[in-house]
Amino acid sequence: LAYINAIFEIRIDLYNMTQSQRPFPLGADGLGVWRAVLSVFNTISIFSNMAVITWDTDLPQVVLKLTFANQIVWYFVICLCILGVMISVRLLLPNESYAVKKAMARQQQCETLVTLLQDSSPNKDLSKVGQKKQLVVVDENKAP
Repeated sequence: LAYINAIFEIRIDLYNMTQSQRPFPLGADGLGVWRAVLSVFNTISIFSNMAVITWDTDLPQVVLKLTFANQIVWYFVICLCILGVMISVRLLLPNESYAVKKAMARQQQCETLVTLLQDSSPNKDLSKVGQKKQLVVVDENKAP
């Protein structure tokens, strides 16, 4: 039985190596849709963690001396405060760091240079067409 299984696996591996092709990996610009998914998970985790703290620990009853009705109010007030902190941190902190912005500017500069080199050929005079291109050089040592 093991011999038949090994032969079967070898045949499948042979087919996968010779006949099937892996999908071509494509790059992404960023997190894209996953940013919204992670945001929803962050919001849900605030409510679930506060529910665990409120109803599975003794913090509200023993330390804060809250009744069950007051625990519900405390739960929503704390959740709203944490949501406010989360939203303010998202608004205050940029989505892209300085290093990422600098790398994107360098990428744009490289693309401009490649495009300029591809567009300029010995037979083509850009001054006659009226489409002069200007290359902007960014110094990496200076901050923008």
